[in-house]
Order: sequence, then structure tokens, then C-alpha cells
Amino acid sequence: MSRQEPHAPIAEIEANAPSYDYNEASKQHNHHHDHDTPSKSAGSHSDDDGSLHSRDAREEIVAEEGAQGVARAEAFTRLLRSHKRGKALLWLLGILIWCTMFVYALDNGLTGNIFTPIIGSLYGRHAQISAVTTASSIIAAVSKPFLGKISDYTSRPFTYSITLCFYCVGFIVAATSETWAAYIIGLCFTSFAKAGIDLLGDIIISDLTPLQWRQFFTSGLTSPYFITAYIGGFIVDGLGITDADYGQWRWALGMFCILMPAFLGPVIVLLFALQRQAAQLGMISMGASGIKRRGQESTTRGQTTWQIIVAASISMDLVGLLLFAFGFGLLLLPFSLAKGAQGGWSNPSMIAMVVVGFVLLVIFALWEQYGAPVPLAPRRVLRNRAFLVAVLIDFLAQFGSFVASIYFSSYIYVTQDLTDYQWTALTATTTVGLCFFGILNGLLQRRFHRFKAQMLFGSVAKLIGYGICMTAGNRATTNLAALAISRILIAMSGMMVGGARLASQCAVAHRDLVTTIYTVSLISSVGSSVGSSVCASIWQNRMLTYMREEIPATVPDATIRKVYASIKTLRSYPLDDPIRIGGIAAYQRVQGIMFIVAIVVSAAGVIITFFVPNYYLGTQHNHVSKRDLDGNDVGGPVVRDTSNEAPPTTSGQKAWRAIRDAWDFPPRKPLAA
Repeated sequence: MSRQEPHAPIAEIEANAPSYDYNEASKQHNHHHDHDTPSKSAGSHSDDDGSLHSRDAREEIVAEEGAQGVARAEAFTRLLRSHKRGKALLWLLGILIWCTMFVYALDNGLTGNIFTPIIGSLYGRHAQISAVTTASSIIAAVSKPFLGKISDYTSRPFTYSITLCFYCVGFIVAATSETWAAYIIGLCFTSFAKAGIDLLGDIIISDLTPLQWRQFFTSGLTSPYFITAYIGGFIVDGLGITDADYGQWRWALGMFCILMPAFLGPVIVLLFALQRQAAQLGMISMGASGIKRRGQESTTRGQTTWQIIVAASISMDLVGLLLFAFGFGLLLLPFSLAKGAQGGWSNPSMIAMVVVGFVLLVIFALWEQYGAPVPLAPRRVLRNRAFLVAVLIDFLAQFGSFVASIYFSSYIYVTQDLTDYQWTALTATTTVGLCFFGILNGLLQRRFHRFKAQMLFGSVAKLIGYGICMTAGNRATTNLAALAISRILIAMSGMMVGGARLASQCAVAHRDLVTTIYTVSLISSVGSSVGSSVCASIWQNRMLTYMREEIPATVPDATIRKVYASIKTLRSYPLDDPIRIGGIAAYQRVQGIMFIVAIVVSAAGVIITFFVPNYYLGTQHNHVSKRDLDGNDVGGPVVRDTSNEAPPTTSGQKAWRAIRDAWDFPPRKPLAA
């Protein structure tokens, strides 16, 4: 690929961007909106003053009143496409966001895979890594809807500012921690922040791209992993993290307090500047015009601070988020904590946590259905088939991946005698592969305007990848070549997950885009949390038992507990030492169980892929409005244009048409606006 080729997509997206009369556009949109408002469903009616009394209509009005962030995003999108320096500003914004994601990628690759296992060993808490991962996943799961709502209610740069504050505080706490508990608290803060950075990157890319380029540019945000995956090893070596004294591990964490503000800060400043300039030019977007049409120039004018806070809490469904967070956390955390609790599962507190968590989730479901003025996701989204299938695929993908991968870096560290750099590079192979195949998938989508075939290919490759990790006797293999090849095959599953997420975005209007992104991410995080809990249960209930069975009986129980608590202690024994041999055998048995779970889940993912609608990817922003980024109606088929096709006459033609229609799996009715 030449160095000039990446410019082609940008040029195509921005070509011939029209200049706007924004006041006239607002009037036209208001007229269009009056005819398109979905308030004519059975059981609802509209008064002359525009008040709507059905539940779905109330959701729409409140959502518009709390959609200032959407309005501002559409405004600066139009500014970038119509301003004489718009292209240069777009490139500047893209470069700054890429630099931010570079730091994010470096953090993800080092903190989760390297630093946490090593620091866990430092405090003798290596067995609790899965519990930390579960807690982090729960925080990320709840954070994305919360931050998504904030970004819609306020603006994208304001939400970025919140995440930056939490990010810096979290790493300061982790880097200065003197206990394992303090380190976990720091990671919880950073989990909230990283969820926001990840979500906002996806939102901004989705705001600025049509369907045919969205996967390519979304995957482009992950391209820093091509670099960070291989410089991470040098950082680990340079800071001496794996040395006997754990080297400068505090600076390993503290450096992110410097790097992230250096790159994310300019992004925030630029977005605020674009937002301000768009406001000064009088640009009015869909959400804002809907508010002004109802004579509500300011929804906060004349209100007290408390009334504004209450209104914002209702718009963000704060009650629902808290019910979900506490319920989900209480339900899953006991699976990670029970082994270390006195009496295990017979401890009353463990049972109480599970019961209370389940009850809270039931209350959450009832609240969302009957009580929430503005649910986390409107019914029009929850009833969307593409969205439901995407959610299921994402859940299963994350569940299987986290079951198999949480202790994978520890498995490699113990079973192989690799250098720190080699260990870091091998554990990063899947991440690099996901980035590569994501970008490749984006180019294939632009070329063929389809995504379903790539999804099926990726799901099958993932299944094969987990399969070759196994040996006879349901044990994980220690063959380095097989493990490396499996990482590449598993990475191809990015085509499946990326396609599913794009399908969910094809089927919703722009006003529901953020809701769709954060809801899919929410369920994805639920899958990773459940996977972490299952992984924790397997590890904590099997590993110590298997070590006692595999390590010679002459070895003291205290020594076995030491190698169980620290991968560095186990690896300090030579490969031919009976303790190391027994430890490796125990790791093989436990990791083998985890791979089996991942195989079963991956097989289910292959089947579900067939039920994804094979949407056509064109210049539309989505298939609901069928408008491009300039607001022009570009039409186009939802799945496939068959208007010019002759009816099938032979049995072969009829069979082929039936197979093709079954493969496309088109929506049974028009997509809801």
C-alpha cells in the first residue's frame, strides 16, 4: 500500500461538501420533523400544542430535550465539512485522537497483561487477578451508558474532560499504592476513564463517517497497537518490572499520568473550539431544532440547581444505572471472592450477595420496563433484530475471550522460557491481529459494501484457533508454534465482532447511535465480566488442587502455596525441576478447561452469525434516514436491490434465490425511525 492511499477515503468522504444556509436548513428540518415524528402509533395521540401522552412519545421528547450533545456533534460535523479549513481541522482532530489512542493502547497492553500479574505477585495476590478483572469489567460496563448519556446531554469534549480527570487520579493512586487494595482502587478509577476514552472514540468516528467507511476508520483507532505491542517489551525491560526487586514499577504506572494529558488535552481544546465556532455560526442540528420547534429555547432557564440535577439524572436514567451496577456486581463478585472467604460458599455473606444481586437485577428490569421516564435504551432499539443479534454475538465473543485469556499471559510466562520482550510480544499477538484484520475488514467492506461473509470467516477461524490450543487429555498445549498460530486465528474474530457492531448501527437513526453503541458495549462488558467470573471460579477451585496432585508429594505445602500465589516464584525454578514440571502440568489442566469453554461458546457464535441481516454499506449514515453526512437523501437498498432482477424461472434459479435471501436475512418490516 502506498503512503498516499490512506488519503483516498478522507477525500471521498469530504468531496464536494456543500455550503449551508443553516437557518433555512433548520426550517426545512422542522417541517420534515413534523411529518416524521412517530406519534401515530395505537394508543397515543397528539394535542395541538405538541404534547404527547404515550410512553414512547414521552421517551422521544425527553431524549430530544437532553440531546444537546448530539446537536453539538452534528454542528461541528457540518462545520468540518463546510468550512474552508474543515479538511485540515479534520486531519488535525484525527491525528490528535490517534495519539490519544496510542497512549490508550500502550496502557491496555501493559497494565492488564503485564503490570497487574507482576504487581499481584508482588503482593502475593496473583490468584485474585480474575477478581480485579471482574470488578474492572463491571465498572466499564456501567460507565459506558453513564458516559454515553453525559455526552448526549452535554457534549463530547466535556465528557472527555471527565474521563481525563479520572484517568490521572486513578494512575496516581495505583502508582503510589502501598497495598493491593489501594492498587485495585486506582485501577477502578482508570477502568471508568478508559471506558470513556474507548466509547468517545467510537462515537466521534461514527458521527463523522458513512457506513461504507465506518469500520475502516473505527479500526484505525486501534492501529497504535501495531507499535505499542512491540515497544511494550522494551519498556518492561528498561524499567526492570520482572527483576527480583520489581524495578521501577511505580514509574511504569506513573508515566501514563503524563502521557495521556499531553495528547488528550489538545483533543478536548480542539473539540471545544469547533463546538464554539459552530454555535457562533448559528448551526442548528436535528435535536436542537426539535426543541426550538416546541418553544423550549432553554430547558434549564428559571430552574434551580437541584431541578437541573434531577432533570439530568432522569435523562441519564441514574436509578437504572445504579440498580444495574450494584445488582450485577453483587451477583458476579462472589464467584471471584468465595474461595478466599471463610467457609467458601457456606459463608452467609456470599449467598446474601448473590441473592441481593439477583433481586436488584429483577428490580432493574421492572424499572426499565414500567418506571423509567427515559430508559437506558428505547423500545425501538431493543426491538431491533440487528441490534439484538449484535448484542448476543458481542456477549458470547467477550465471554469466551475473557474465560480463555485472563490467565493466558501467566500461562505463557510459566510454561515457556521466553525473554521479557518475547513474552510481551507473544501476549500482544492477538491484539495486533485484531487491529490488522479490523482494518482489512474495513477495506473489504468499502470494496464489496458487505460484511456478513467476513463475519462468518472470522467466527470459524476463532473456533479453529481455540481448537488447536488443546492436546490429548483435555489439557492445553505447551507447543509454542501452536500457541502462536492460535493467537492469529483467534484475532480473525475481529471481523465477526466488528461486523455485528456495524450491523447494529446500520439499523438505527443518528439520535439512537450513542444509545446503540453504549448498549452493545454494555452487554459486551457484561460478557467479559461473566467470563472473568467463570475464569475466577475455575482457577480458584482447581489450580491449587491440581498443583498438589502434580507436584511431588515431598514438596512442602507452604512451597506449593508460594508458587500458586506468584508466577515469578514458580518460574524461578528450572524447566526440568519437578516443582516447575508439576506446576506446568497444573496450568495445562486449568487452562485446558478454559479453552474448552471458549470452544463451546465460539461454536454458538458461528451459528448466530447466520441471523445477522446483510445490510448494504453505502454513503448513508444509517438505513433509517438514508441520508449522507450532508443531510442529502441518498436512498439505496437496505439489503439488496432486486427491482431490476428478472423473476427466477428454473428450479436452480429459484434455489439460488432462496439461498441468497436466507443468507441476506433481510428485515421483515421497515426500520423504525
